[in-house]
Amino acid sequence: MQLLDLIIIYHSRTNGTGQMATAAFDAAKLHSQNVKIYNAEKIDFSDDFENDFLNAKSFIFACPENLA
Repeated sequence: MQLLDLIIIYHSRTNGTGQMATAAFDAAKLHSQNVKIYNAEKIDFSDDFENDFLNAKSFIFACPENLA
């Protein structure tokens, strides 16, 4: 099993956080092809996700701020 350099997991209501996570993903891909991004609402918690999560060297968790 190859370790991922970075895994990005995000949740976005208006796609603002999604755009930020995608920008971080695009920047990371310039330095390593061993990067994955997941939308938290669409994770099926398959073996692939579990292995990626458990074998990542670093994480970015991004979510919207609730200003209510």
